Amino acid sequence: MSSPSECPKAKSDSTFLETSRVPEECAGGGPSVFGGQGLPSYNVATHSDASVPGSPIQEPQVTTFPSLRVNHICIKEQTNSVKGEWTIDPNVRVPASLMAGMQEGEERVNLALHSKNGSVAGKIRLISDLPSKSFIYASSQNGSVTMKFPVRHNQRFYLKAHSQNGSVTARIPPDFQGPVTFMTKNGSLKFSDRVEKRLAHLTRSDNAGKAFIGSWEASGNADIGAGGGEDWAGDELVLSSEGGSIRIEYADEPSEFSKVRKEIADAGPIGGAFKYAMKRFSGRPFMGSDSGQS
Repeated sequence: MSSPSECPKAKSDSTFLETSRVPEECAGGGPSVFGGQGLPSYNVATHSDASVPGSPIQEPQVTTFPSLRVNHICIKEQTNSVKGEWTIDPNVRVPASLMAGMQEGEERVNLALHSKNGSVAGKIRLISDLPSKSFIYASSQNGSVTMKFPVRHNQRFYLKAHSQNGSVTARIPPDFQGPVTFMTKNGSLKFSDRVEKRLAHLTRSDNAGKAFIGSWEASGNADIGAGGGEDWAGDELVLSSEGGSIRIEYADEPSEFSKVRKEIADAGPIGGAFKYAMKRFSGRPFMGSDSGQS
């Protein structure tokens, strides 16, 4: 599938989008533009998994500067994976000379991540002094995509994530309220137990459909216009995969990778190796190479 020559524009419609459309070129090569005074003390208590001694599985390390507020970041890799932490603030002003080009009439997204042959794993903090909404795109052709949102303040967000041949995992804030559009052709669709309890399916056919997480009335984000249409100002997910599974869980839950790692550690060296082999053989989702994060 062909790709546009620029970073994608922000678009939050209710139809399923061509999520494999990704940027061809990104100016600056990474998060070189930042503002604010760093990450304020808005952090909520989230689950963190300690390293398990003796575990044969190691998670990739993240080496970025998450305390710096950034905006309009566009990163593309051909062979390498894209892994990092970013604090997104849509109100940070970025000089036009430092941003990727765009076509007339397009709007810039706040964060776009893509890898052709590697995985994409982002830990995203959404921090703003003023109420706002971030638009985030993440995609991979031959790798998995995992996006985690452990902290936010004054922000809603729209996430569009796609993988052609890998899995897609969204680890959302516990207070997420919004619609979800999902589609996987050859994989499974999974929700954590906690998400399942707050999930209402609107339409579903096999592993494609629409759902709503949370309470529509309580969210207060649906404004009925004069023409009868609805402009959604709240959270929104659009997730798709051609050949992999889709999973949605809360950011403060233990990840699938962490659960498998703990099971292996508890079983000891021999039992752990056997369990690891059986899980891979049985096809149970194994997040060691997918998430790049806990």
